[in-house]
Amino acid sequence: MALSCEDEPTETDEERQTRLLSSKTWTVTDVTGSADFTFSGTTSLTFNDGGGFSISGLANLPNENVALFASGTWSFPNNNTQAITITNGTESTTLTIVSLSDTEFNFTYTAASPKPEDTFTATVTTN
Repeated sequence: MALSCEDEPTETDEERQTRLLSSKTWTVTDVTGSADFTFSGTTSLTFNDGGGFSISGLANLPNENVALFASGTWSFPNNNTQAITITNGTESTTLTIVSLSDTEFNFTYTAASPKPEDTFTATVTTN
């Protein structure tokens, strides 16, 4: 009996990022970027491999001057796997991926809190 070893197909960056994003529900553990904002409460993000997403506890995130949604669609803009565009209808926001692994998903987005003019880059840490 002869056995052959075929190379396992390698994942593209987009396949890998999609697999990691959709592998679990991500729980927000911290949001930093402004002395005027303190993260509290429970917030989680879920991305599915079919392009849908949901955010529970949305009000806990800094959301002045930014379009954040409880649900909608997501995609990699222009095949850039280091960013995610979340969309709901005609509004969209880009989340820049800082790190993504099996155990953590950290991203940034431009936000403001407590007033619309208090713009800062929010860094969101999840596990």
